[in-house]
Amino acid sequence: MEKVVYFGKPYPEVYNQSIDNKNKKILSIGDNLNTDIKGANLLNYDSLLISNGVHKNEIKDNGIEKVSKQYESIVNFMQSDLKW
Repeated sequence: MEKVVYFGKPYPEVYNQSIDNKNKKILSIGDNLNTDIKGANLLNYDSLLISNGVHKNEIKDNGIEKVSKQYESIVNFMQSDLKW
């Protein structure tokens, strides 16, 4: 029997593989409360939720406070879009 290992958000390994995050202030940006924002919460990083993403309709209908509570996530900052 083979062992399956999931490697992605919200698990800490995905955040720690790219750079040395020790003693740095990190802002995790994403549109998914259950993965992007929850991952930031697990590592005690600040989070920025892109509100026009995965949860757009939920936020529009119920407000961010109710939706983030439903997903057991803490959102530090929110903006509608992210543009480079």
